[in-house]
Amino acid sequence: MLPVSQNSFSQSSSQTSLYGSLQGLSYTDIPSSHTFPTLYDGSFPAVDLNSPEAFKQNIHVVLENLARIQSQAKASIDGIEHAYRSGVNPVQTTADILALKQSLQVLADILRQTGVGALPLQPHGSTEVLSEAQLMADTTKAIQSFYERFKRMQDNSSVVANLLSMLDQGAKR
Repeated sequence: MLPVSQNSFSQSSSQTSLYGSLQGLSYTDIPSSHTFPTLYDGSFPAVDLNSPEAFKQNIHVVLENLARIQSQAKASIDGIEHAYRSGVNPVQTTADILALKQSLQVLADILRQTGVGALPLQPHGSTEVLSEAQLMADTTKAIQSFYERFKRMQDNSSVVANLLSMLDQGAKR
């Protein structure tokens, strides 16, 4: 888990994420085709998209969003766990859950736009760095298992379709 600083953000549901509002619009008012501002929107000096500085900035933005999401998830879980206690407002819990969903969508957009989401994930606490050949072998193995599973499902579906058509033909006679 990431350490969360209580001073870095408030836990109210009215918080807007770093990319949550744009020119007075709420996040839900922005069409899904809209791109969120990133390092590359012209508000910063021209930066090589593959530079270590841009990568560090993107990681920093992602970590800030993860800390916000962790806080919102905790607030949502607390609201759900204590739903039947007096003094717990279900409207606040609903707002916390909606803010969490919004923040998750924003994080997914940031990960997609910056390319940080395409990086391979290492298990927590692992300092071992996998070589490109190991990553390629793992990816090939995963794709092969998905293909085999899909092929089995397709074969099973054709068997069921054949049985149903035989039953249908038998009922017509």
